[in-house]
Amino acid sequence: MTIIMLMLFFFYLSLVLFSKKIETWVIFPGVWKKSGVNFAKYWIEEFYLGGAHWFQIHWIFLDTWSPKTIYFFHWNDGPLGDYIHYINYLWSLWYNVMSYDYPGYGESTWCPEEELIWGYTKTFYQYIRRKKNILSKDIIAFWNSLGTVFAMDFSYKYNVNKLVLISPLTSKYDMGKFKYKFPVPRFLFLENGFDNLSKSKHISIPTLVIHWKRDAVIPFKHGSIIFSCLKSRKKFFITINNFWHTGIIKTFGDELKSIFICFFETGILKDLFIELN
Repeated sequence: MTIIMLMLFFFYLSLVLFSKKIETWVIFPGVWKKSGVNFAKYWIEEFYLGGAHWFQIHWIFLDTWSPKTIYFFHWNDGPLGDYIHYINYLWSLWYNVMSYDYPGYGESTWCPEEELIWGYTKTFYQYIRRKKNILSKDIIAFWNSLGTVFAMDFSYKYNVNKLVLISPLTSKYDMGKFKYKFPVPRFLFLENGFDNLSKSKHISIPTLVIHWKRDAVIPFKHGSIIFSCLKSRKKFFITINNFWHTGIIKTFGDELKSIFICFFETGILKDLFIELN
């Protein structure tokens, strides 16, 4: 019995010691996945910021000569090339689109930890502000799932023009409880992170939240809580009944076009709550 207890203790100790690395692999399954997409084929400008082997940010820019630019934050299951359909969809709305590969994704270097992703987000913006003369007041932060963390983080710190959150999570601790019915990160002495909830209380810009009622990846409750906590007086909630966690543009892209354009241009929608089937 003593031996079993010692084995369990050392197993738990190993989990705690390597918890940060384990967490990274679990949260960012697409890390170090390379993309074979030829961005030039889609008339997309492609650049590399840094240049050194140990530091490189791979980023893209689509220019429509619009005064507004969508800052697209991709998902965690693959590099930018996996989302070319979504990037082109946003471009088809006649807005500029800018984005970058998270650290360790595609051709960006290092490892996708929350602090480092924020560093890349800020570095990329500061660079493109100089290169393309794009100011935060002309940026629409946009995207889905884990990407909402970085979209909201950027909006919170730079006061962008508008914010779109699709299936946002509240925090890492809440996701741990949802997935494992137990606060695993807290058990492993990991700090809470991806904290959209605390940031939402400071977001005063026009914000559109979209969530699937039966989302099995990030529960609908998370989107509802984020929406209710937003400080903004111009906030709108779209509930969708029939789409998978990542399939909103493919399934409802045509219906959402007029909604997106209206929101991007005015920051206002006709109804506070909208339901799509």
